[in-house]
Amino acid sequence: MPVPVKTKLTVTGLVHAAGFKDFVVDVELWAQGPGDKEPSLLGEVEKHQLKDEKNNRIVLVRDAPETAGEYKLTLKIKPVEGEADVTNNEASTYVVVTKEGVSVLWVEGRKRPYEPVFAMRYALAGDKRFRVYDTEVSGQSVRGRDFYKFE
Repeated sequence: MPVPVKTKLTVTGLVHAAGFKDFVVDVELWAQGPGDKEPSLLGEVEKHQLKDEKNNRIVLVRDAPETAGEYKLTLKIKPVEGEADVTNNEASTYVVVTKEGVSVLWVEGRKRPYEPVFAMRYALAGDKRFRVYDTEVSGQSVRGRDFYKFE
């Protein structure tokens, strides 16, 4: 399934770790895109506790790359002391990052209790094709790019 640029990317992996129940492991997500010579770390290293010896579900949520193209994603678990075989501590897959989608900037003059909440959070934000950004206009004299906090 394609992932639009600048949205949230969710990667899920299953970890089997016989003899390592209740161990805490460091999990990394690496991405290598078109034209990249080496993969780069996508986000921070996260710690996860292995609650069972089989089927430990690891879920990482990261910002999708800002450039469209096909990316190789590699989920890696750093070796743990006492591990007999460290060659099976990673799994890779491919994802296509696309430019499709719609960015919405919602400018609100004064807070209203229901309309913006419903429209942004429930109607638009639930669909990955939409990227919703909001700001509230106040009586400040800030204008232009700084007012809207554009990156």
